Amino acid sequence: MSHPIRRAPATRYAVALLTCLLGILLLSLAINLVVDPFRILASPLQSSKLDAYREIESQLRTGKCGLIRSAEHIGIALIGSSRVMTAWDPDLPDWQRNDVYNLAASGSFFYENVAVFDELLRHHQPEAVFFGIDPGDLTSDFDTRRLADFASSPLADGGFDLERELRYAVGISTLTESLRTLRRASRHESPKFTPRGLHRLGPEWFSTDQRQLLAALLNRRRPQAFPESLESGARLLPDKARLLHHLVETSHQRGIRLILVLHPSHFLTRLPPSGATPITVPRENEAILQLVRHADGKFPQQLPTPVWDFQGPLAWNCDPMPLGAGERMEHWLDFGHYTPEVGRTILARISGWPILSAEGQNYGTPLTLASLPVWRENYLRDAQSYLDGPGGRDLAWRQSLLHAAARH
Repeated sequence: MSHPIRRAPATRYAVALLTCLLGILLLSLAINLVVDPFRILASPLQSSKLDAYREIESQLRTGKCGLIRSAEHIGIALIGSSRVMTAWDPDLPDWQRNDVYNLAASGSFFYENVAVFDELLRHHQPEAVFFGIDPGDLTSDFDTRRLADFASSPLADGGFDLERELRYAVGISTLTESLRTLRRASRHESPKFTPRGLHRLGPEWFSTDQRQLLAALLNRRRPQAFPESLESGARLLPDKARLLHHLVETSHQRGIRLILVLHPSHFLTRLPPSGATPITVPRENEAILQLVRHADGKFPQQLPTPVWDFQGPLAWNCDPMPLGAGERMEHWLDFGHYTPEVGRTILARISGWPILSAEGQNYGTPLTLASLPVWRENYLRDAQSYLDGPGGRDLAWRQSLLHAAARH
C-alpha cells in the first residue's frame, strides 16, 4: 500500500514562500509590461492611455532610451544637454510632423550624447539630427558618464544585458515607478516630461530670485560660470575629435542630415575670471569647422555638414544682470540655460521658420571657415560695445562677488 508523501513543515513553508514570491514576480511583470513607466520594454501590452502620465526623471537616460525603443519612427532627433532638454520643443507646430523627439538629458555632455546618437541609429533611420555642443566641451576632458545614470542605462554598452533587462521587467524600482504612474493617471497629474521628451519648466524656474541664484553660482565657481576653453588656439581633445568625426562620417553614410549647434551662454561667462582685457576670442569653433570640413571631404557628392554658432556677444546673450529686487533676465534662466523662446528661435533660424521677434532675425549664424574672420571681427566689436555699456556694470558686480568668495 502506498502512502501519501508528507512534507516537513519547513518544506511546506519553503514551497509556500517560493509560490508567493513567484506570484509577486508575475504580478510585477504584468504591471510593468502594461505600465512600462520608462517605455523601455516596448511591449505590445504597453498601455497608450498612460503615455501622458509616464515620468522618466528618476532614470532619465533609461527613459530617453525608452523613447527610442518605443517610438514607431523618429524622423528628427534633438540631442544634447539640459539646454536642449528644456528649450528645444519637439511638439512645436512649426515642425508640422509628430515624429520629432527630444533625446537630451540634464548633465549629458559630448560622450553621452554620442552614445545617444549611436543608440538612436540602432533602432531608427532619422532624416535629421540636431546635435547641441556645449561651450568648451570638446576642448576639455570633462566626462559626465560617471555622474548620473549612464552606467545603468542601455547607453553604457549599446547591447543586451540580461540583468538590466530583468530589472526593467520585474525590478522593484520599475514597479515603484509603475505605481507612481498609475497614481498620476488616477489624479490626472502631468509629469515633468512630455511623451516626446521635453522637460516642462515649472513655475519655480521663473519665480526664483534670479539675482541670488546667479550670485550663488558665482560663489560656488560652477563650471557654467567659468568655461575652461577661453584661450586662443584651443585644440579639440583627441578622443572627442575622433567621436565628432564619427558623427559626421556616420551621418553621411546613413544619409542623415546632421546639424551641429554651438550653444550660447550668457556673455558674462565668456569673460576671463580675472576680468582682464583684452577680450579673447574663443577658437573652439575653428577647430570644429576644420574637423567637419575634413570629414565632409570624404563625401564630395553630399551637402556639407552645417555648423550653427549662437555664441558670443549677441544682443540676447548680453541681457543685463538682474541686480534689482524682482528683476529677471529676459532670455536666460541662469548663466547657461536659455529660455524656450530662445530655443524656438534657434530652431527657427536653422529650419527657416518665421522668426517671432525682430531681435531674433539675426540671432546666430551658419559658420564656415570662410566666414570665420568676419565672425571674429564682429565678436570683438560687439564685446567691446557690451563692456562699454551694461557689461561694465555687470562685470564689476561679478568681480565683487568673486573677490568676496576668495576671502572666505
